[in-house]
Amino acid sequence: MKNKREQMTEDYHLNIALNAKAYGMKNIYKKSLAIELIKRGHNLSHTMRNKYNPKYQVWVFSEAPEFIEDLLRLTAKKSEDQ
Repeated sequence: MKNKREQMTEDYHLNIALNAKAYGMKNIYKKSLAIELIKRGHNLSHTMRNKYNPKYQVWVFSEAPEFIEDLLRLTAKKSEDQ
C-alpha cells in the first residue's frame, strides 16, 4: 500500500502526462538532446523529475512540426554516428 506522499507524487506525474498529451507536449529524457533543441530555438515549456529515476530530469517542449523535424534530424544523426 502506498503512503500519501507516494500517491500524491504518482497523481502529479499522471496529471502532467495527461496534460502533455492534451496540449501537444513532448518529453525529452536526454540532456544533450534538450540543449541542442534549445540552441535551435525551440521553447522549453518546463522541466520535471523523471518519475522512474528521480535523480534525472525530463525536459518538456511544445510539440510543433518544426520541433519534430529537428528532433528527427538530431536523433537520426546520433544513430548514424554510432
